[in-house]
Amino acid sequence: MGKSKKKAKSKSAKKVKSLASKAKKKKSWGAKETKGKERLRRALLIPEDVQEQILNDLPKMKYITSTQLSIKYGIKISVIKPFLKELEEKNRINLVLTNSRIKIYVHGTKKEAEAAS
Repeated sequence: MGKSKKKAKSKSAKKVKSLASKAKKKKSWGAKETKGKERLRRALLIPEDVQEQILNDLPKMKYITSTQLSIKYGIKISVIKPFLKELEEKNRINLVLTNSRIKIYVHGTKKEAEAAS
């Protein structure tokens, strides 16, 4: 009327069983092999035809940022930033908002922006 006793396993039987379970579940502590994302290759220079295309598209945009142009035209942000500064000096675009991370421009001159507000 008591419980049936379990058979005692020998040490060698336990060892064989543990080795078999380790072979099934191998832990990987290193980097997993996953499919990596494809790296985007962006242009290092702005071709003349792309510059003209950007200048034609500026009036259609509500606002202009370096990230926005980089994604749209496939050009590095570090190349776009001096181009936007140059456009600002030529009064083609106007700097509206700036902080340590991003600068936001709008199309037009400072006089037009002041007249609109």
